[in-house]
Amino acid sequence: FDDEPRRIAGEILRNGTYGIITVGYGPQVTDKAALQAISGGAACSFTADDTTGLLNQVNSVKLLILEGDANGGKYCGMLPPTTTVEPGTTIELTTTVTATTITIEETTTTETKSPVTTTFPTLEPTMTTTPSEVLRFDILFLVDVSKEAKDRLDDMNNFVKTVMSAYDVSLQSVRVGLIAVGSGETGPTTVASFRSIQTYEGLLEYLKAMRGHADFKHDGQAIEEALTTAVLKNFMNAGYRTSLKNHLIVYVTATTKFDDEPRRIAGEILTNGTYGIITVGYGPQVTDKAALQAISGGAACSFTANDITGLMNQVNSVKLLILEAE
Repeated sequence: FDDEPRRIAGEILRNGTYGIITVGYGPQVTDKAALQAISGGAACSFTADDTTGLLNQVNSVKLLILEGDANGGKYCGMLPPTTTVEPGTTIELTTTVTATTITIEETTTTETKSPVTTTFPTLEPTMTTTPSEVLRFDILFLVDVSKEAKDRLDDMNNFVKTVMSAYDVSLQSVRVGLIAVGSGETGPTTVASFRSIQTYEGLLEYLKAMRGHADFKHDGQAIEEALTTAVLKNFMNAGYRTSLKNHLIVYVTATTKFDDEPRRIAGEILTNGTYGIITVGYGPQVTDKAALQAISGGAACSFTANDITGLMNQVNSVKLLILEAE
């Protein structure tokens, strides 16, 4: 940097004028700390060595934009309003800006310029917002526990844990369900209904219990049965909130060897609007990406990863789709 940007960056963030995201690209980005220092923090500063890495940050930026939009316009690093409001209180913020004329006298030691007059238009915006607004949705994870998942189940559980760490897991805000998807030999098992998990810590305990429902002796997936379970009356009566519009299934699998035919039920679920469907394939046995995509909401809702790094890189992709739906 040819100058010292930290002071003005700090003022911009403190005044809430802008949030700041920084993206460094290429081998000359050697001082990542300097880049981070003028951003909204570590979560708002990214670097990439090549064009693939650069484009991988697109979803990261989009996610921060959407998180800011869902959080009352408080983008990366912007300080929240100083007014203290009880949670759940809705306030009406009405701001009227009248037409304003500003006269600036510009002088130097050699000449005096004529006054510069700038007129700003009259704006009368009215905004209604809920401070600390929390997202509310129901999300059901279908997790592969077949033979192919034996060495990958911990990674897939960690993926679920990381996705949900961003939200208020509770019966009031984000409800989470878990179904262990075994092979055609054993079928699916409901590990947790939408009413079972009441906190994020509770989710972690249920994830630990997933191995107790494993089907490591058989390969394949009874995914049609699992999707059917998700729309059964008994399952939906156990916490599915019809008052909400945002319901989502996330299917995380280590194989695309399906023991049944899931496309019909997946299509019905999507057509009826019961859930949106995201699919995430992980590992070398995910050989039929088209089959995985066919039971999702489309190409933009289906992801694959070869290793743990690639899997965790899809966390933001899933969070972005959740926010877009919200």
